[in-house]
Amino acid sequence: MAYRQPSAIRVDTELTPEEKRIIQERGKLRAQLKQEYVRQITDPHKQAAGGVLFDPQMVRFHAARANSQIYEHFRPTVKGGWQWFALTFLPMIVLGYVVHNDRPDGTWSMWCPTTCQRLKE
Repeated sequence: MAYRQPSAIRVDTELTPEEKRIIQERGKLRAQLKQEYVRQITDPHKQAAGGVLFDPQMVRFHAARANSQIYEHFRPTVKGGWQWFALTFLPMIVLGYVVHNDRPDGTWSMWCPTTCQRLKE
């Protein structure tokens, strides 16, 4: 079955002539955009190394969609604050405590005798 353009499909509805004209204009615009897309996607000199056509409107659409979903699911709570603290600052504090208290008498461990001798001189 051959594909027919949306403007060629006859639909009998209760539309005003203005609405029918708008629908036909949208169909023409879609056909022009489709033709431009096919022209760009089949041009071997216009594509990037990945072979993907860059469409700025699609990038804007996906960015807006991703940003709207972040705030739909994120709720600042006390539990979330503690989790952020535990994953961000607590490892640094624990590591700093371990490194600081690893040598209480100020001596170096056995695996670096040359460094220990240089520091004592």
